[in-house]
Amino acid sequence: AFAGSKRVLPQEAGYVSGGDEQSRATDGVSLALAAAGAAAAMQAATTARRATAEVTEEAKEEVGTFEKYRVPMYIALWYAFNIGYNIYNKKALIAYPYPWACALWQMAFGWLIFVPLWLLGIRKVP
Repeated sequence: AFAGSKRVLPQEAGYVSGGDEQSRATDGVSLALAAAGAAAAMQAATTARRATAEVTEEAKEEVGTFEKYRVPMYIALWYAFNIGYNIYNKKALIAYPYPWACALWQMAFGWLIFVPLWLLGIRKVP
């Protein structure tokens, strides 16, 4: 096949020929063992696939209720916290009627909270 390559005979590779009949019997046994091994592997794979499918279906049923209402729950929480934040800001602006100053203080305190978290790697920088 390749230029300069030498063909290796079975005797040179360590195979011992015990006669034509014995070689065929060994080959047959090897094939039977290989087939049995392949069949066992296929059976194990099928069993594993079925077990995984059963576990996945059970997990879907358990998580299904929470997953179904997760997004609406987050939206409801966002609205609730947003309403509270707006009421707090309205009360703050009634008590201190300088909106630019209130916005500046809120931004400054936000920076004082988040910049150390970013620098220490506690929170990922956006």
